[in-house]
Amino acid sequence: MPLKFTFALSQQQTFELRCDYGSRRLDKQELAALIDLCEQNYYTQQTDRLPDLTQLGRRLYQWLDGKEGWLRRALDEADEQTIYLDLIQTSEAQGLNADTGRVALGLAHLPWELLHDDNGFLSERQKVLPVRSVQQRQTQVIGVQNRPLRLLFMATAPEDPRVPPLGFEREEANILQATKDQPLALIVEESGSVAELANLVKSYPEDYFDVFHLTGHGIIYTKKDYGFLLPKGATLPDNTPCFITEDEVGNLQLTTVNDLAKAFRGR
Repeated sequence: MPLKFTFALSQQQTFELRCDYGSRRLDKQELAALIDLCEQNYYTQQTDRLPDLTQLGRRLYQWLDGKEGWLRRALDEADEQTIYLDLIQTSEAQGLNADTGRVALGLAHLPWELLHDDNGFLSERQKVLPVRSVQQRQTQVIGVQNRPLRLLFMATAPEDPRVPPLGFEREEANILQATKDQPLALIVEESGSVAELANLVKSYPEDYFDVFHLTGHGIIYTKKDYGFLLPKGATLPDNTPCFITEDEVGNLQLTTVNDLAKAFRGR
């Protein structure tokens, strides 16, 4: 059995942590401070320094473990060491005040994958995996029929000997095979051009497409290695991730994340 920790919310808008060993009331201010710490030091700055990640993981572990030592005890006793974090009650709660609502949503956003017990990150160990559960309930909708999944497919294969060939016909066939039993509305942008892709997206309602599927090659741009791929006078900062696309006549063009975001209308 996995280790199950349930985060519950009372009518008085107080938080509780429950498991097989008992329950304890959570300090909302302490919890808000922990959420702020993670937002500022992990999600915002995206630090990859091991000491910083280790320190944050220890803080999370100590908080979840508590003075009762529930997490340590469960890890010692359980055969299947999957940490199951049930956040349904807090994530689906309605009518919360602003402070409580922020904390309720923040629980699901905590970086549980960083849990560290002073011997290492739990996620690095075999069979130790923190799993969030935030949408387990199913609501039956009567009288509404499922519509086809709307997928926009584009492959980019510029006519340039420096770019390896693509097997995009095979990939498109694989998509059709994988969805053969499901209704699918597949639209293909043939040009491989992000400008043409943007025009196609604009020609449909704002939320028409469910999936954008792009096939192509990518590079991490540096002037030393790939400066020759840019048009004359164009510049890009070193270490910029780029997708290799085509211009309007099929020549090679480098496309950044921001370029793609604009083509997808910010989605």
